[in-house]
Amino acid sequence: MGKTLDIVPATSLDYRKLAEKRLPRFLFDYVDGGANDELTMTANGDDFGKIRLKQRVLRDVSHTDTSTTLFAEKVSMPMVLAPIGLAGMMARRGEAQAVRVANEVGVPFTLSTVGMRGRVMALFTMAFLGISPLGSLLGGWIAHRVGPRDTLLGCAFVMFLVGVVFFRTWSSTIDPTDQR
Repeated sequence: MGKTLDIVPATSLDYRKLAEKRLPRFLFDYVDGGANDELTMTANGDDFGKIRLKQRVLRDVSHTDTSTTLFAEKVSMPMVLAPIGLAGMMARRGEAQAVRVANEVGVPFTLSTVGMRGRVMALFTMAFLGISPLGSLLGGWIAHRVGPRDTLLGCAFVMFLVGVVFFRTWSSTIDPTDQR
């Protein structure tokens, strides 16, 4: 592949440098970047930078318990492991590896399948277009039956018809002789 940095990663910046050297450029940019102008990502980084941990040295940590209850389930630490897009491109069977690690350390893992993403996308689209709450449930059911692509196309067609009806109704109320 190429020469790697001779460091033992200790900080998130160290891991970033290793990823930049190891991953193809388009994958690194995907993982390292944020959406649009990256304003939320920058704000999150700034907020995390304000957190100061109180370091305690020479303490007995052999009996430290980080477990908690999350959604009525006991977990080893207050954390949920969630997948990122393209995990399988970052590592062979990336999401399967993440599930295995989550099970080993005792934390929950959430998974969003392609079909689920389609239904969620259709639900959000229907809700965004103002046909909620009943329409969004209908959109999810339709997406499950015919697929997200056809659901979105159908949703776009319905909204086009709504727009045509609205425009025709609105334009028919305008008096063409009123030139104010």
